[in-house]
Amino acid sequence: MQRDQGDQRCHHERLTFEVKSMSEEKQWPLAFVHLMKTGGQTLRAVLRKNFGASHCDTFLREDSVPRDWKWMKVCYPRMKSICGHSVVPFDEGFRSFFPNARFHTILRDPIKRAISHYQFCTESGDVLPPFPEWMRENENYLARRISGESSAAKAIDMLEERVGFVGFVEHYNESLLMWRKWAGLPGFDLGYRIENKARSNTLKSEIESNDQYTELLEEYHVEDRKLFDYARNVIFQRQKDEYGAELALDCDEFEKVRKDAPDLRRVLTEYSGRLKRNCIYRVGIRKVGKKPKVSGFDPA
Repeated sequence: MQRDQGDQRCHHERLTFEVKSMSEEKQWPLAFVHLMKTGGQTLRAVLRKNFGASHCDTFLREDSVPRDWKWMKVCYPRMKSICGHSVVPFDEGFRSFFPNARFHTILRDPIKRAISHYQFCTESGDVLPPFPEWMRENENYLARRISGESSAAKAIDMLEERVGFVGFVEHYNESLLMWRKWAGLPGFDLGYRIENKARSNTLKSEIESNDQYTELLEEYHVEDRKLFDYARNVIFQRQKDEYGAELALDCDEFEKVRKDAPDLRRVLTEYSGRLKRNCIYRVGIRKVGKKPKVSGFDPA
């Protein structure tokens, strides 16, 4: 009888451990949907320094195939974080390889984002068409990168159904604090320094002062505007309510700490991640010969 009780207790403990392990497994990886010029490289640096070799920066582009994802899983069997422009919530191929992925992203005012995107491409030396033509090619960029279509309604559905957290460039520090709570990582080091900052805003000023361009910008971002407004007024507000009344106080404290010690780099953690990324994962990845269709593509 005593042995039976002991066996039952052992079985219960083993079952509890297995359930706990399964629940822990379900939260990984955190999948960052990196949209151009939304503070993504800054967040990527934060992910790198915290997760180290458990974080994967994808080198995949628009024509990724299953073998690309398979090689990634071989290199990162205990992946906790993944980011890149190829990480999108509407990609069923990605979801089949990472069924437990928790998507998160950062949005930015669509007009400001588009101008910054064009300026970035220009500074990077890309050969670009005239600005009006470029805008037409990249219209409703946010909606298309989130849902695969130039539709605010479908992008909103995607945010509500598949993306667990939405941050905003306009509320970056608040977003980081809320993201940490959503991710369940209370000890996560959020210290950062701004990455990939524009060298000059001359082109930005020229575009903003051109009435024709500003009208076209609004015309080509109608769906993005609807998406942005909904995410800011509904989703972001809901996230703030879930965080609680202490958000303002926590944000003030975080900004004070950042000012005193802007970014505490974890050298060994970052080095291990860089070693795996460049000496293992990058070496074996399938070579992509064609340039991506989206101008200004910046592989993570």
